[in-house]
Amino acid sequence: MPAIVGASGNVGAVAAGLLLWRLGNVQAGFSMLGMVVLGASLCAIAVRFSAAHKVREQELYEGAMRERAALAGQLHEPLAPARARAPCPEALSRT
Repeated sequence: MPAIVGASGNVGAVAAGLLLWRLGNVQAGFSMLGMVVLGASLCAIAVRFSAAHKVREQELYEGAMRERAALAGQLHEPLAPARARAPCPEALSRT
């Protein structure tokens, strides 16, 4: 299960636990998990992206970087640290 590599979260952890419990042998369970991870890795090798997809993603990335640079140029003074900012109105009304 991908839980061994940390990719599936709670579902993978439960699935791995059930597999280990059902097999009753920790060594066999981890061997099975290793085979599943190896199989999933081999399937991931088969994933290919088209040239058009790569070009589109590159355009999106460059646009995001231009937008980020433009926003950075609009900030004339750095933001104040959180502790120096005024409290939010909700916090003031509760006191």
